[in-house]
Amino acid sequence: MDRLDSHAILNSIHEIYVKAKSMLIYKDGHGLRKRFLLSVFLFIIILPACGRSVPNSQPLSTSAPLTLPPTWTPGPVGTAIPTFTQIPTFTPVPAFTPLAYPTNDSLGALLERFQESLFPPRGDWAAYREPNGIKVVNAETTQKWTLPCELFDECSILFPIKWSRNGRILYFAPAPTSSGAPAGIYLFTALAMIEAKSGKWEMILPDSDRYYDFTFSPDEEYLAYTQSSGDLPGDASVTLGILKLKNKKDQQFMLNGVYGGNIVWSPFRPRFVFQIQDPDSGSSIVYFDIDTSTLKYVLKDEQSDLYISSWEENNLVKLQKTDWVTHLKSDWLLNPFTGELEPAAPG
Repeated sequence: MDRLDSHAILNSIHEIYVKAKSMLIYKDGHGLRKRFLLSVFLFIIILPACGRSVPNSQPLSTSAPLTLPPTWTPGPVGTAIPTFTQIPTFTPVPAFTPLAYPTNDSLGALLERFQESLFPPRGDWAAYREPNGIKVVNAETTQKWTLPCELFDECSILFPIKWSRNGRILYFAPAPTSSGAPAGIYLFTALAMIEAKSGKWEMILPDSDRYYDFTFSPDEEYLAYTQSSGDLPGDASVTLGILKLKNKKDQQFMLNGVYGGNIVWSPFRPRFVFQIQDPDSGSSIVYFDIDTSTLKYVLKDEQSDLYISSWEENNLVKLQKTDWVTHLKSDWLLNPFTGELEPAAPG
């Protein structure tokens, strides 16, 4: 539509003015107030009318629809509840396997313990281990004795064990062809001695299939020994023997067990401790006093390999345990009179 004619606008304003004036006269009799209110009313009416326009016949422009940026790519939308994979909280540890029994190769232990040559504390003699026996040689006179394995019923290697303190007597012993025993127990089939000057030899412990372990007392008056049944048929047992070397008087005791040995003497009096082991019940330590003939267990049925290393000056016995289940080693001090155990200080 075209813009309104100015004359028509003025006529409309005049009509409005006349109606408003007649209305305001009846509302207030004061002339000054009437004029003021009329002026305000006209200003309000005329001002919007002068600036108003009629919309053009052309349609208004429409805004273009919003579009997404050309490079935008919608992200993935979750369509289901995620599935969680359970993570294991630990790794199963295989069960401990007990140590194989017996735990020690006796022949290998003997080769580590005894040297190929043995010299007395005094004198001119020396003993040398050879593949088939022992040679006993005097360094000054070149006198020589040969001790063959054939002297014994069973002998794989013949070992020089010990010279007497005066250097006149050599003790020697044959090892079995094969054997096994707990740590600290050394097995022999017999024990013999030779007088170096004369060459005369004799048996001290006779040939036996119940193998021996033995140790001399510090004053060389006694020989303490054990005999083990091992894997022989029949009831398992261990024989404890105490032999007085001067008169060959022998005293014996029978004990339950499979292997016995690892004999350690007191440095003060004729008494000692030794171990007995049975794979079904455990390891034990036994105490014996020669003067009082006291024989008693001071440690019984430990589920460990035991190794008695020494009898100390403080009258305590040093030993090591190797647990059959965990294989862990631990060092202890044992009171041989009361059986009390305490951990050994490290070092």
